[in-house]
Amino acid sequence: MLKGKDDNAIRRLDLTDANFNPHRFRSADAALAAIAAPTATEVETPGVQPAIKVTACVLYGATIFEATFAVLPDGSIEVTDDEPMVGAFRVLADGSIEMAHDDEIVSPGGRNNPSFPHHLKSVAMTNDDEDDDEMVSAGGGNNLSFPHRLKSVRLPKELTPLAASELAASKLENAYGQSTVVEDRVLTGQLTRETLHVRNFRRCRFRGRVNLRLLVSERGLSFDKCIFENGLDLTGSSLKGKLSITHCLVVQGRHHPLIDTAQGFSLDGLSADGLHIDGLWSTGSLSAGGVRTPGAVQLSEVMTPGGIDLTGLAAQSLHLRKTQANKGIELAFSVIEQFMEFQAVCTTTDGYGIDLSGTVVKHNHARFMGLTLTGDLSATFLRVGTGFFLQSDAAANMIGGSIVLGAAHIPKLLRVHNTRLGKSIEAKAVATGEGQILAGRLHSPLDGAPGEEFKTSHIGGFIDLTDADIQHDVTLVDLEVGNGPGEGTASLRLRNAKVGGNVRLCLTAKDAGANAGPDFAGEWRHGLDLRNAAILGDLDLSGVQCPAGAISLEEAEIQRDFHISGSGKRAKATYLAMTGLKCQGEADITGLELSGDGSVIADLATFAKRLIVAKSLTEGATIPGRLKLSGSTIGELAVSVSSFKEEVTVENLKLHGILLSQAQINKFSAIGSKGGYPRPIDLSFSEIKWWEFREGENPKIDEAEDYLRLLKGDPNPQRHTYSSVEQNLFNRGLDEAADAVHKAMRKWLRTRGYRDALRNLLLEPLRRLLGNSPTPKTRLGVHAQVGLPAQESQYGFGRWLKNCLRSVWDFCINLVGLLKNCFRSVWDLFTRSTTNPLPLLGIVVIWTLFSAFGVFSNPANIGPSEGGLTAHREWQADRVPPDAEWDWWSGAWMAVRFHVPVAVLTARSAWTPAHGRVLTVSIPYLPKRWVWISPEDYANLVLALHCLFWPVILIIASRKFFLRLGK
Repeated sequence: MLKGKDDNAIRRLDLTDANFNPHRFRSADAALAAIAAPTATEVETPGVQPAIKVTACVLYGATIFEATFAVLPDGSIEVTDDEPMVGAFRVLADGSIEMAHDDEIVSPGGRNNPSFPHHLKSVAMTNDDEDDDEMVSAGGGNNLSFPHRLKSVRLPKELTPLAASELAASKLENAYGQSTVVEDRVLTGQLTRETLHVRNFRRCRFRGRVNLRLLVSERGLSFDKCIFENGLDLTGSSLKGKLSITHCLVVQGRHHPLIDTAQGFSLDGLSADGLHIDGLWSTGSLSAGGVRTPGAVQLSEVMTPGGIDLTGLAAQSLHLRKTQANKGIELAFSVIEQFMEFQAVCTTTDGYGIDLSGTVVKHNHARFMGLTLTGDLSATFLRVGTGFFLQSDAAANMIGGSIVLGAAHIPKLLRVHNTRLGKSIEAKAVATGEGQILAGRLHSPLDGAPGEEFKTSHIGGFIDLTDADIQHDVTLVDLEVGNGPGEGTASLRLRNAKVGGNVRLCLTAKDAGANAGPDFAGEWRHGLDLRNAAILGDLDLSGVQCPAGAISLEEAEIQRDFHISGSGKRAKATYLAMTGLKCQGEADITGLELSGDGSVIADLATFAKRLIVAKSLTEGATIPGRLKLSGSTIGELAVSVSSFKEEVTVENLKLHGILLSQAQINKFSAIGSKGGYPRPIDLSFSEIKWWEFREGENPKIDEAEDYLRLLKGDPNPQRHTYSSVEQNLFNRGLDEAADAVHKAMRKWLRTRGYRDALRNLLLEPLRRLLGNSPTPKTRLGVHAQVGLPAQESQYGFGRWLKNCLRSVWDFCINLVGLLKNCFRSVWDLFTRSTTNPLPLLGIVVIWTLFSAFGVFSNPANIGPSEGGLTAHREWQADRVPPDAEWDWWSGAWMAVRFHVPVAVLTARSAWTPAHGRVLTVSIPYLPKRWVWISPEDYANLVLALHCLFWPVILIIASRKFFLRLGK
């Protein structure tokens, strides 16, 4: 029965292909707008008590009827008229309406229901059917799970009146023998425990109050197909048998709290061997707090416009089936020995759900199937023996609020399957063996098709597993999370959680047992937050969709592999944060696609095996921003130029570059193309032990050009970077490549030296001079014009003078630097940038031969030494050695003495280069006499320069020798 045109049941109904009654309405919208609240009028019937006529709109199956009911004085209900308004029927050509066949009528829950009749009148009750009489449920239309028909509580037309005070044992024995069963009676007056001598009532109507508070009985108590016109109160009763209420109607009646001790419908404090309520329709709430029973508590087909209060229940088991409690079900602080099951339970009043806070299920599980709640399923501090199962194999569970499992203890399995939530799953500090939150499965309607297939589940808010302790796997697959209003934080919160197995947000079609096709991941609208999580297995985020959020793994620890790859679609997010992450296995993010200027930030992270950003030019992560790995420790890093190909500038490096400052990498794989390798890149103070260059799929042979092309992508090159690459190449036996890198470094140093020197020599002084008045006169004139005091004017002149002196000093320093850079350029020319001493050694050899045969072989350049003059006193200082004594060998030895500095320290001779003579050169095509230098000065010059040449030659040669020796 519909409350009005805004009833929730109408919103759940699919009216896309629905027809409307053309005799009354012009369109389906007009038919929906005509839905009104039920109205009742009293009909006077001569000779009998008046009947009540009720006109209401009823949702029956997939069709909305306008029906007229007659509520008779004996309590029975008859459908007197019905007319379809809108729904699943056909309008024939002649204007008549043909209802759908039984196998085509669809219930509001979406499944075929062959028990639905074609018309509401077909459920009219007959007098000759005692057990199977049926009537329409007043609330069935608003409840997706509640049965649409309720067992009739209609009594026979001829009832024998009986006063409650007449229920004496003797009278009952005379009337009924030993059966003590009252049947087909109308009981007037108040029934109390003092007048109660019967334990079984069948098809009875209680006109007065049934006040059985504090009843103590050695037997059970049974009510079958009874009507309580003024409530039923069993508060504090104690029964040795079972309390059974079957197919009854409880009307609260007139209840005055100040004067009435009896409650409208209360089982509070009841103690019995069992509690069985099957087919109960109450006009008020059911209060059953503190019920104690060693047996089972079963509530089936219960409908109440209020709530059901079972707070503090103690029972062997609890089973609620096809129950509607409009204002929720309270089960807080209950103790159940075996299991707790809810099947087809619903609430219709906004904000009301099921409360299991503090409940304990000692040995087995808590299971929920076919729920329809407008409020929360609250189970904070819940304790179960095995698992918590919220699942449905057919129509999805519908929960308008949240699932609250804060601090719950679930040893085996937490499973939420085929459930749609209006808000969130809040499970902070939950402790469980395994967690599964999965999409639904629907049976395929096609013959020969696979039996099951996935259907995405919707969660409006977020999933919060902060501080959770999960012993095994966590599987969160094929969900849409965070689509509700006002949820701006992460859609998945796994902060500080401990997971003993894998965390999977992607499931392959094969593993899912679904149709062949793309893998199943999910949409997490506002991102994933796994900060400081400890995961002992794998983390699989392949294919996740985070259109308005980031993936955060800061300070997390993953003992095995981390994957964002291998899915049918690419994972999307705004950025990926991995600062401080510790991944002991392989990290593959080739399936990641970041939006906007999204970046990957992984400073101070540890990737023990590999971090794969790209596998080839076509297979790799899409990172429009930067890849920041400063200070990280990585086993192997693979990147591609397809994601990093911006112009090499400092600004682009900060926004779109690869930052490897101070990173330690065992192997760096650069995937490039003919246009170059990944750029821009920052390699400052990084330690890379092995390099690999690829163009396409296959690695290239190590060539110096590849290293230089990569180093050109660094807008802020460092000497340390070149040295590190050079040392790495040398250690691998690639001497030529190492020398090429060293030459490039020396060339870069010289170029930078010239640029800095010229800038400091020309631009800086000019800037300082333009920034101050060029003369003291103009400086003083400016201050006089603005009226500044003389002291301030003198201070300005002093500062100008100080700047001038500083400019002169800087000019001298920069000039010295320029000259040093020029000398080093020449030095690099003769030493091949200090990589090979052969050019310099060749100069030494050629100069030595020139000195031996062109200078010192000529006796005119030789004179007596001080030792010779001392030994031969007859010699004069201008003596020339005779030709017979001085030959080419003597000249060669004299050249060796001055070209090899060590020889001059040990050699002793009576002859030495002459002093005060003109140098004579005996080389053809050269001037014979060099008047500007003497032989002695020439020898000293040779000695001085070769004292500089030989250490350089020895250092360069020994460096390579010892490097090879150390390999």
